[in-house]
Amino acid sequence: MTHATDTKSTSECRRTPWWAWAAPLWGLLWLALPAVDLSLSDPSVWQSVLASAGVIAFGGLFLHVVMTQRPPLVPLGAMAAISAVLTLAAIDSFALMFVYVASAAAVRLSDRDAALAVGGVTAVAAATLALTDPDSALFWAITGTVLGTGTLWFLVGGILRSNAELREARAELAELAVAEERLRFARDMHDLLGHDLSLIALKAELASKLLPARMDDASPRARVPPLGQCG
Repeated sequence: MTHATDTKSTSECRRTPWWAWAAPLWGLLWLALPAVDLSLSDPSVWQSVLASAGVIAFGGLFLHVVMTQRPPLVPLGAMAAISAVLTLAAIDSFALMFVYVASAAAVRLSDRDAALAVGGVTAVAAATLALTDPDSALFWAITGTVLGTGTLWFLVGGILRSNAELREARAELAELAVAEERLRFARDMHDLLGHDLSLIALKAELASKLLPARMDDASPRARVPPLGQCG
């Protein structure tokens, strides 16, 4: 139990290689699309500030969810809230952020929770867009994209979770094999020592019977007690 805990702690503390950040950072570049869309719509100062702060915070939370093993529920909720606020307060194309929320939830959560999260995020995205312009093509495009991308990453996340479980199972089997080998070695050692000790005691008893009769006159400390009377 202690060994497993130590192994888990070591794996969690291991630094993520730099190249593992490439995919999520590349994915975050798509957040430039709603930012550019906002800049072309002649936004107010507060909208620009809100969008800049929201995008930075959203990107940090997204990397926190997908690149660490810490509990993801609170960051995912914050990401959904930022997506809704920017969609309603800045421009509706920021609803694209819900795609990131659904994808991150699908990868990090367990199978049942991930499926519920993808459906929930899709519903929140649809409800948020419905408050802006429910009849626009953007409503159906983004809602469909959130659901489709979330489902895709749900399937990918299932494969990743299965691979992680297989790795853990192999590690447990290796530990069990080592423990079994140690037990077999200890059993063999016990049998070998027991055989040798029994043989020594038998030879000692035989030697005491073959000694000359005058051995009875010897010191009691020099006599070898019969088998079964030792101690």
